[in-house]
Order: sequence, then structure tokens, then C-alpha cells
Amino acid sequence: MNAQRDRLILAAIKCIAKKGVKGTSIADIWKEAGLSAGALYVHFENKDDLVAHCLRFELAPERGPPRTWAELKARMLDFNPKLGLDAATVTRARVHMRAECINPGELHDIGGKFLSQQLDDVAGWLDRMASEKLIGLRMSAQQTAAAICAHTDGMLWIALAIDRSLDESLPEISAALDKLVSLPDQN
Repeated sequence: MNAQRDRLILAAIKCIAKKGVKGTSIADIWKEAGLSAGALYVHFENKDDLVAHCLRFELAPERGPPRTWAELKARMLDFNPKLGLDAATVTRARVHMRAECINPGELHDIGGKFLSQQLDDVAGWLDRMASEKLIGLRMSAQQTAAAICAHTDGMLWIALAIDRSLDESLPEISAALDKLVSLPDQN
């Protein structure tokens, strides 16, 4: 059952990357997954419920918290290729889903909670790293978490918008993230 559910989530991410949230129909998703419409409704109440699961899926919460700054940066820039999704597809889907969360409605409520939790998680990781003297914070942990997420998403979006390779952009994004904190080897 979980394999079917994950297949539907991956299919939804692919469809949303191509057509956006509003442009993607339930039929698009179950056809992309190679399953029946009935299979979709066994796992999800409706399209908003499925999109909410897609939002949660991207964070991969089953992983433990990153222990180091390098691990945190790697997590922010990890597109989990073992799932069969390339970085461009994941980024396009992320942009579409997060953009949809700004409109009033169920996705706003669900997406807003998800994004708040993501920021709180990142801020907590940053606070712990700062208390362990692994990094120094230049602003509050919450502000730094928001800056990390905004910078990462924004630079990925820009790369796609100007047809720049994400592989080429990732090292630059990582280097810029280093400017948001002070590292022990920096003066």
C-alpha cells in the first residue's frame, strides 16, 4: 500500500512540475502513476490532500536532524535522485506548490503550517549548532532559517527561469549560504 501511495506522490510531483497545481488534474496524476482513479482515493481524500502530502514528502522527515553545517546545507540542496526525480522537476514542483500556498484556502492552511514547521526545524538545528560552537549566527536562528530557505528556493527558481544548469548553480548556492553564518575557520 505504501508503494502505491509513494507512486502517486511521485506522479503528482511530476505532473505539478509540468502543469502547476491548478493545471494538474486528478486524472493526470493517476495516469502518470499507472494506477486507477480508485487507487488514488484509497490513499488521499482529494487533490489538496495529495498536494499536502507532496509538500511533506519533499522534506523527508524520516531523516534525523543534521549534525553539522555541511549536513544542513547538503539537506537543503538534496533532491533525492534515488526517487527518480531530477533536481529540475523537484524545483519546479516546489515552486508551484509553494506559490499555491499563498492563496487563501486549504493549501494555504496546510502549506503554511508545513513551511512554519520547516522554518522552526531549521532554526532549531541552527540554534543547536550555534550552542555547540559549530557556527556563529549573524542574526536570529529564525531569521537565518528564513534567509536560508528563501535564498535556496530563489536561486533555484532563477536558475530554472534563465535556463541555467542546476548542477552549475548548486555550488554557488552552497557558497552563498556560508555567508549567512560565521564558520569557526573564518575570522
